[in-house]
Amino acid sequence: MHKWMYQIIVQNLKSTISIREYLSQYLLIPKHLIFSLRKDKRVTVNKKYLPMNFTVKNDDHIKITFIDNDFNLPTQNLFPDNSQSIKILFENNDLLVVNKKRGIKTHPNKPQEIGTLLNFCEGYLNKFNQHAYMIHRLDQETSGAIIVGKNPAVVPILVRLIKDKTIHRTYLAWVNGIFHQKWVKLIYPLVMTKQIKEKEQ
Repeated sequence: MHKWMYQIIVQNLKSTISIREYLSQYLLIPKHLIFSLRKDKRVTVNKKYLPMNFTVKNDDHIKITFIDNDFNLPTQNLFPDNSQSIKILFENNDLLVVNKKRGIKTHPNKPQEIGTLLNFCEGYLNKFNQHAYMIHRLDQETSGAIIVGKNPAVVPILVRLIKDKTIHRTYLAWVNGIFHQKWVKLIYPLVMTKQIKEKEQ
C-alpha cells in the first residue's frame, strides 16, 4: 500500500479554527477525503489524534497521511516513454511544471498509447518510483507550461486552484498584420490554419 504523508506547521491564522476548517479552507482538501482521514484517524495534531471539531492554532504541527484507498485511481495506468526528455521548468515534492512542445498530445486517448507528454513524464518519474497525474491539458498544437501531479493527493487541490483561477493561465498567440492600437480586444473565434486542418484530415 502506498502512503503519502505531509507534515505541516500551522501559520498565519488570525484566530483558532477547527481542524476540519483548516483542512478544507487552508489546505483545500475535499470533503470526501476529510471524511476518510477522520474515519481512520489519519490526521494528528502535535502527534495526537484529535476530533475534527477541535481547534488548531499557529505553530501547531499537523501530520496527514493519505493512502491508496482514498482515491478512485491511485495510479493513472500510463505507459512510461523514455524516447523524449522533458524540459522541467519547476519541480518540488508534489508536482512538476514542464514545457509541452507544439505537436505532441498532453495525454494518451487510447489504452497503451505512448508518445504523449504524460508518457514522457511517467518515464521520468518512474526512475524515482513515482507516477504522473494529469491536472490540466493543452491542445496538441499549443505549446506551453503544464502542471503534472506527482501523487494523487495533490490532484483535486491543484484542479480547484485552476478552477478558482488562483493559478492563473495566460495564453500568447502569434498574429499577422499591423495593429494601430497597443491593446486590441478580439471577439472572433480562433480559426485553424490550413496546415493544421490538412494534418487532421
